[in-house]
Amino acid sequence: MLITKKKKKKSKTKQKTTKGYAALGTTPLEALNKMLIMKQRKTEEKYGRKLQELQAELASSNELRQKTGMKGLRSTYSTKCP
Repeated sequence: MLITKKKKKKSKTKQKTTKGYAALGTTPLEALNKMLIMKQRKTEEKYGRKLQELQAELASSNELRQKTGMKGLRSTYSTKCP
C-alpha cells in the first residue's frame, strides 16, 4: 500500500495580512505626525546648537572689544541728521 500526502487546495480568496502602518498599530496620519515631530525636534536641536555657537561668538567679540577699548558703532557714529 502506497501512502500519499494530500495537497492542500489553495483558496481563491487571499487572506489579508497586516502590512505597513497597520502592522505598527498606527494609521498613516499618525505615522506622518510622528515623522514630522521627529523632524521638528532635529531641526530645533540643530538651530539650538547654532544659536549657542553664535551667542558664544558674540560674547567673545564683546569681550575682545572691551579689552581693546573699542566702542560699538552706535556710540561712534551719530544717527542724527543735522
